[in-house]
Amino acid sequence: MSESNKEIDLIELYQKILIFLVKNIFVFIVFIILGMVSGISYYFYTKNIINTHYVAEIEDTPKVLILDLTEKVAFEIKRENFDTLSKQMNIPTEIISKIKEISVDTTGDYLNINIISKDKQSLPVFAKGLVYYFNNQPYIKKKFLAQKKAIKEINEITKNQIHKLEEIQNKFLSNSEGEKVTINQITNRQGEIISLYKKKQEYEATLKKEKSISLINLTDNLVKSQNNL
Repeated sequence: MSESNKEIDLIELYQKILIFLVKNIFVFIVFIILGMVSGISYYFYTKNIINTHYVAEIEDTPKVLILDLTEKVAFEIKRENFDTLSKQMNIPTEIISKIKEISVDTTGDYLNINIISKDKQSLPVFAKGLVYYFNNQPYIKKKFLAQKKAIKEINEITKNQIHKLEEIQNKFLSNSEGEKVTINQITNRQGEIISLYKKKQEYEATLKKEKSISLINLTDNLVKSQNNL
């Protein structure tokens, strides 16, 4: 093929491309505008989305149940059943409507509650509401009250044991019955009393708890903008 024929073919190709662009210029413009609108919309939609997590103590509650309850709440949020959740969580519907996603990690000793929200102020309120929802489930509430009752009875027994051991130790120390007291005997008694005191402190710490699941942190230092993740 000669050079002139090649040049003619290239010119024809350029002409076809130009004709195609002219015919479809409005389509390209529409796609460009849609792309720009989508990009701007996505930016303004996500720039204020907050992702954070809260840590909660859990007192002898099945973690499988917590996962199931969390999935139910997440499902109701997707369905926008905010009024139903508001009654169950004891928080305003406006707070729940700000929440995008929730999940709970139960692999460790504590609950790690992850929340994605459109509003920073809604995060701690929703976290409290979620824990309220957990604690007021019939099974969790009933089990926790039964556990506290059992621990209260054990604690009374422990206090009586401490009292008896202290009386025996005082007799040894005063030597009121003419018994010979050895250092080992005194040390053993003290060791038993200290051990019982530790148990008593643990029982009383549990008895002070008002619910099975309690939030440990409600600080904002864990809050991060999703754009910075």
